[in-house]
Amino acid sequence: MLPMISNTQEDVATTKPCQDCETLASPVPKSGMLYLCPADDELLVSLTELKLLFLRVMPGVVSLPITNELFPLLAAHRADWGIVRAAIVPEGIEPTMAALMTSVHLMTLLKQVEGEWLRDLLRDQRLTTHFQPIVLANSPAVVHGYECLTRGRETDGTLIPPNKLFRTARETGLLYVLDKSARVSAVSHSAKLIPSAKIFINFMPSAIYNPETCLRTTFRAAELAGIDPKRIVFEVVESEEVRDTEHLLNLLLEYRKAGFQVALDDVGAGYSSLKLLTKLRPDYIKIDMELIRNISEDRYKAQVVAKLLEMAHSLGIQTIAEGIESRKEWNWLKKHKVHFVQGYLFAKPEQRPPIPQVPAGWSVE
Repeated sequence: MLPMISNTQEDVATTKPCQDCETLASPVPKSGMLYLCPADDELLVSLTELKLLFLRVMPGVVSLPITNELFPLLAAHRADWGIVRAAIVPEGIEPTMAALMTSVHLMTLLKQVEGEWLRDLLRDQRLTTHFQPIVLANSPAVVHGYECLTRGRETDGTLIPPNKLFRTARETGLLYVLDKSARVSAVSHSAKLIPSAKIFINFMPSAIYNPETCLRTTFRAAELAGIDPKRIVFEVVESEEVRDTEHLLNLLLEYRKAGFQVALDDVGAGYSSLKLLTKLRPDYIKIDMELIRNISEDRYKAQVVAKLLEMAHSLGIQTIAEGIESRKEWNWLKKHKVHFVQGYLFAKPEQRPPIPQVPAGWSVE
């Protein structure tokens, strides 16, 4: 069952869908005329250096025919196009002042062109999900849950890493669509492959434009897939980018009442995550992997993580250590009573949920 919400929220969710999440903007036209302004001396010199043919159509405005080479040439040019604005008008149509008023910064347009591959990927639904197990620290053969990790696929099947996906999405205005699509992909793939374990799904608060709508798409996907909300844990990432903390926290708390759980990711990576910890009161905290790396040999990291674990235990928060790559890291964490561990020592992310590998000769120390 979906969580109960007020009539006002229901109206928002049903009558005002989030266009940023649900709609892919049209691709940049590959034909027509490109209009640039202000056409000052600096712009004209740059276009001349690029050996581009242009026409002065009115004071301060020039036009160029769109060709396959035009946008790559402009993108590769050393000039800073920050103040130059651009508008595309179909070939054979005279530009109007209204059309020119809808112009965008040329750099924005060039980024949109560079991101066409991501727009195509989302339109073709070429997102997939890989899974990495989260296991009991003292019994690594026992899977507590799986973190869902977003990957893309080229048309030839080659995997695209998440950092490239999300970096391009930020630069091209596709972050809302990508984040929503990644969450829905995680739910649908989990329903097919994971019968009972917890499902940890990342979401970026900076990508939640309209929380009532953007998050409900994930909840509806879970309902359609028949996944009990109690199995889903939302990992809050990029906590420093939360624009309306109180609104987000109130929303998450309401959904937690319906059974969904919340994890705070990358705890210890910065002050903002600790600040959010006091407000969010998550069910889990995931300790940043940079703090875990070589923790058995770094007394500063050891002191910080020991205090984080002590605090979490006293507050009744379950703890997950990420990025475990060595037995020494694992043994230190077991000794300090972390609840769960995750990392290459046990399994790498795979398209089918992997069975964790228990290191030979393991023991509770």
